[in-house]
Amino acid sequence: MDKKMIGFVLLMLFLVIGLTGCYARDDPGVDTDGDDVPDTEDEFPNDPDEWVDSDGDGVGNNKDDFPSDASLSKITYLYNSIGPEGTDDPWILSSGDRDEFTWTVTDDYKFIYVNSSTRENIDGDWILQPVCPIVTVSSPVNSYTISIGNPLSRIPVTTDNIGDWTFEVVNGCDNQLQVTFVISMYK
Repeated sequence: MDKKMIGFVLLMLFLVIGLTGCYARDDPGVDTDGDDVPDTEDEFPNDPDEWVDSDGDGVGNNKDDFPSDASLSKITYLYNSIGPEGTDDPWILSSGDRDEFTWTVTDDYKFIYVNSSTRENIDGDWILQPVCPIVTVSSPVNSYTISIGNPLSRIPVTTDNIGDWTFEVVNGCDNQLQVTFVISMYK
């Protein structure tokens, strides 16, 4: 065989092997992680629990509590229904009573969000959302009053407000109150 023919055969062999390899990688039927989403459409081809990241923050939509907000990805519930001595029971406050607890906010979080729920005891019936309690959240730099039934909007965690936050309830009602908090920290 002459040198031109050997060169031609080698070139053809190289092209066939190269094209076959490219074809196998771009095969729309390949699904490496077995999540029924082809690798060509899967943003997480090696994670069977994720395949799309709508906000582009690197956290897939299934694990992202905020799939359309790239600044937030995870909610960590610090407390749900905070009660006396750290129990999940609501606080029971008589008329004129006040109570508080402190939570340390660290720079591991981007935002804090607070909501409270209150019920007033009127003749043995617990009535939702009385307007008479005063619920205050104080960070190292600001104080916020929570309107009953409306959550406290997201408060950015900055270097100024890292530290102890105080959550206080004053019962200004004439009757006994049940008070619960839901506090969420966003990473």
